[in-house]
Amino acid sequence: MIRIFDKYMEYQPKISVPEIVFLTMIFGIFDVIGIVLVLFLLDDFFLLDIIRFPFSQLYMQFKGLKGSAMWIGNILETIPYIGALPNATVAWLIIVWLDRNPKIGEKVQAITKIAKPATAK
Repeated sequence: MIRIFDKYMEYQPKISVPEIVFLTMIFGIFDVIGIVLVLFLLDDFFLLDIIRFPFSQLYMQFKGLKGSAMWIGNILETIPYIGALPNATVAWLIIVWLDRNPKIGEKVQAITKIAKPATAK
């Protein structure tokens, strides 16, 4: 019997389960704080974003992940009232889903691949 998915059977995700649980809780806590502040008609004045943005981007770089979904989620967090939505948590869960599903992740990378700029000789 021919095994079609042998290439994916040996795939090891870059994000471990404890990291998923820990970071989901962190991003969730930040989003809950943002939602509670908006419900009381307050604003965090980008304090949560200043803490979350470098942390999330450095994590993506250290793990060797393409963090464009997290980048978009962090940018959406800076827009007033849209930032009250759980953008960072949703972006994190998208990254985890793409890391756990390599076949879909390859298709997404092929679609979002940006042409390299021509270099001068």
